[in-house]
Amino acid sequence: AKPDPSDYEVIISDHLTPLVVTALRTGMRRSELLRLRWSDVDFFLERDGDRTGQKVIDVITVRAGKTGKVRYVPLNGEAWSVLVQWKRYSTALHGKTPEYVFVDSRGRPLKSVKTSWRNLTTKANLNVDFRTLRRTFGSRLVQNGVSIYQVSKLLGHASVTTTEQHYAALNQLDALAAVRTLGENI
Repeated sequence: AKPDPSDYEVIISDHLTPLVVTALRTGMRRSELLRLRWSDVDFFLERDGDRTGQKVIDVITVRAGKTGKVRYVPLNGEAWSVLVQWKRYSTALHGKTPEYVFVDSRGRPLKSVKTSWRNLTTKANLNVDFRTLRRTFGSRLVQNGVSIYQVSKLLGHASVTTTEQHYAALNQLDALAAVRTLGENI
């Protein structure tokens, strides 16, 4: 019998919710999420700092993504919380912590989320693909003033040129503000 989420102090019991939240809050590719192992998710118990007073950052290590390089993606509070809850629930469901973060009912790594994604978007009457979550992450960063260079690193783009092609237009207000710093007296 499937565990009841309330027995494990979690509010999620489906694989799509933590997958979507993690995608929206980290900008990870679907393939990276489906290959993600718990050993690549670093949760620190001391959230406000370690013994040295340093700020502790919870991160996901993304290995051999599309570019073949390792990158570190910091977790914000929402992503951290949903992954902690998902790990607790998934461990209870399978009797042990599965190797992979996103697994099917038998504990095997998910190969695809096409059906569940299609069901969700149909029910919500949305016409979006899963990549929209990654694009939303990048767009929000740029719109909040994060540099294109930093967005490129977080998204794991091989070149900042790729990031510029997709997100530079969102940064037009910053360009206008930069030009206005020159004033009218030239």
